[in-house]
Amino acid sequence: MVKAGQQSARRLANAEVRRAEALEMFLAGKTYQVIAEELDYADRSSAWRSVQAALAEHAEHHKELAAHALPVVLARLERLWEPQYEAAQAGDTKAAALCLQMLDRYSKLHGLDRIQVDHTVTTRTELDAEIETLVARLAAATTPTPTTEGRTP
Repeated sequence: MVKAGQQSARRLANAEVRRAEALEMFLAGKTYQVIAEELDYADRSSAWRSVQAALAEHAEHHKELAAHALPVVLARLERLWEPQYEAAQAGDTKAAALCLQMLDRYSKLHGLDRIQVDHTVTTRTELDAEIETLVARLAAATTPTPTTEGRTP
């Protein structure tokens, strides 16, 4: 007799296998309708969800691999940097070009090439000052003054 926990594990394993097959079929150019029919999904939207889940799993796996590879790549760049930088400072133009390429790669690895700085420059011209003066005069001219009507002397 199969225990309930074993049934769940089998069901999960079967779902993972189906997702992997659905992704393979999708990458081979099959439509969601065909994937649904061949893998016994209820409808093509279920097949679509399965493919999207498989894509998300693969994306997460690639992120993990990249996170592990980044320190290795950075260590290699650092080992290459010092001799090339010294040669570039001594006037070696090829070494200088390599240093620029390494800086570019370093910037890309750290996302420094994607940093965007938003800034706003405000200038104040004589015309702006004149407009402000006119607005202030107009406001002063239209301000109501208290009246003495209704008072008895």
